[in-house]
Amino acid sequence: MTKLVSSARIDMDEQPVAPGWQAAFEVVQAHTGRWQYIRRLTESHPDYREPRLFCDEVLAKALTDRTFLDVAERASFFDWACAQPQIKAFVPVIAAHDLSSRGDRGRALPHLNLALVLDQEDLYAQEMWFSARGEPIKPVDPDVWFCSNPFTRMESASRNRLMFCCPAWLPTAAGNLEDASAEDVWNSPAARDIRASVHDGSYKYCSRMHCPRFAETEGALERVDQLRNPELKRIVAEKATVLPTKIDRIALAHDRSCNISCPSCRTKLIVAGKAETNRLDQLTDQTLLPLIMSSRRISITGSGDPFSSKHYRNIIRRLTSQDEGPIIDLQTNGLMLKRSWDALGLEGRVGNVLVSIDASRKETYEVIRRGGIFEDLLENLDYLSMLRQRGSVNSVRLDFVVQARNFREMTEAIDLTREHKFDAIKFQMLRSWNTWSPEEFKLQHVGHPGHAEHEAFQAIMRDPRFADPDVHLSGFYST
Repeated sequence: MTKLVSSARIDMDEQPVAPGWQAAFEVVQAHTGRWQYIRRLTESHPDYREPRLFCDEVLAKALTDRTFLDVAERASFFDWACAQPQIKAFVPVIAAHDLSSRGDRGRALPHLNLALVLDQEDLYAQEMWFSARGEPIKPVDPDVWFCSNPFTRMESASRNRLMFCCPAWLPTAAGNLEDASAEDVWNSPAARDIRASVHDGSYKYCSRMHCPRFAETEGALERVDQLRNPELKRIVAEKATVLPTKIDRIALAHDRSCNISCPSCRTKLIVAGKAETNRLDQLTDQTLLPLIMSSRRISITGSGDPFSSKHYRNIIRRLTSQDEGPIIDLQTNGLMLKRSWDALGLEGRVGNVLVSIDASRKETYEVIRRGGIFEDLLENLDYLSMLRQRGSVNSVRLDFVVQARNFREMTEAIDLTREHKFDAIKFQMLRSWNTWSPEEFKLQHVGHPGHAEHEAFQAIMRDPRFADPDVHLSGFYST
């Protein structure tokens, strides 16, 4: 029923390294930094290189030994290279590129599976992955379909990046928190390139694998003939890429501070200190504040927890201290919600609340949500249910990252959602955030057909409750 990205490496028996292999491997490894740099650029950037051409250039530098003239020797080299410990993400990408360019897509697929575990945001690896499966990415008809996100919203992300979407959906940044002004970001050359890719239907900077508007049944692009917003109609008609500095929605995810350290998300507890909090406060005042104050909604946060971040608490207080301001949507682990609600003046200011739970039983929760206490979660869910029933929030959704440790609790999580009279639950298949080695990720990736418990997972997914409209699935790619 599902087929997901694998973390499996090519299994290789120990063998002597052939002449030229080690040198070629080191050349490819050395180009990883440059690869990560250029593939995040848009076409108008002076350093932009077309991915295929860059890979060809690196191959020409790496495979200089005459032994690589033999096709079988090249393929064996790439199998060996992708089995090396501590390889960098570019190695399996260039291996798949070489095999795919010679029509050997079947042999390229395991390398692409590994590449996407090492770097889930690599759009070129995603493109080759779809092609290897016989599902090449196709352009979208811009006269029929439209995505308003690059024209109406912005999201801050780690490393001070400013995006139009979640970085997993659209990995290319429009700008940086350290840029001079909101205008410099909102209409930057990269921002204009991204918008142009919507107008021409290529969506070349978007992930067809992770964006729910492409990959999932729950989402869809907007139909041009059903747009009601006059400004969006004008933008489509004129193919506009330069826009007034006014944003409908802004999401904040640049501070990763959190009071727990889930193994699927991070390797240790992350809490910004005083100096970092002050720095983020200053950058927000400089670049984000004009966008925040002109927005209709603000979402906090997809990167940690809004209540355990002093920086986000400062922003929330600033917003709630004013009589008017954007609606605040919260994404949280829920553990500090009850104690923060009145302290931050949230009554009457909150729209939607998303709570990440990832488990339905105490023994599982306190492993997967490392540092959390299950009884505290239940107490806060009861409080949130009360808020929802009295109309203090517009909607509540529970979020559940599916992995080997918790998939047997998915139906219990649906029941938990309904017991509290929440609006929905979303199950997200586990993604790689490089917190586990590829081997460790493989052990937890129960969605992959090769997993030892995949059949048991499939049996769980046949429960009729998963077909209900309040149950959403994300990252469950169909075969």
